[in-house]
Amino acid sequence: MALVRHMLPGDPDYGDPLSTMGTEPVQAVARRAYQLSDGRLSLLGQMGLAVLQVADWVQDGGTAQPQEVAIAFTDLVGFSDWAVEAGDDQALELLREVGAVTQATVEARNGRVVKRLGDGTMMVFESPDEAVAGTQETLDEVGKLRCDGYRPMLRAGVHFGEPSRIGGDYIGVDVTVAARLCEAAGDGEILISNDVAQRIDEDTAQVWQPSPVLEKGTPDTLRVFRLNA
Repeated sequence: MALVRHMLPGDPDYGDPLSTMGTEPVQAVARRAYQLSDGRLSLLGQMGLAVLQVADWVQDGGTAQPQEVAIAFTDLVGFSDWAVEAGDDQALELLREVGAVTQATVEARNGRVVKRLGDGTMMVFESPDEAVAGTQETLDEVGKLRCDGYRPMLRAGVHFGEPSRIGGDYIGVDVTVAARLCEAAGDGEILISNDVAQRIDEDTAQVWQPSPVLEKGTPDTLRVFRLNA
């Protein structure tokens, strides 16, 4: 049955915790089935996961993996220090507001929020242009929020590549590059990779200026550009 699953579309290892970490119903069912079998699947269990494997593939658009996407990370500047003084209730309220704003601006640009990481967010977009526009709009809208005297400010990184999609998440070097760009960005700044810069329209590209190369956990070919706000 394992050989048959490799012949079917989708992830042949679908069912393990990594591949079912999303919140979609098909992932929840597969996750539960795997837990009940303690990872030792019978023929019936394998057949059930084969059905869910194909269902997950169809739900994902029936596309081959990896697939080119623009990956963006955002992070709230100085949030942790402010949260210590403000307390959990106000910190949570702000995160809810930031989450709502981010969801709206990302989806307006055909993007999707992949996951929230404390005070950070990972998003994917269909194209670099939409990623740049959606990320900039997110920074702008979040910057209008106020909470107990705190003015939230995001920083962000955007990269374009072919990460592997597994479950509801993405993994791979391209994801790491986007995260590193976000970490290196200044307050209210968006850094993009050369893979994004060469694909955005010419007028937009003219507003970007080169920034130092990132060395930590990134390819030697990576070049970094920043937006002149």
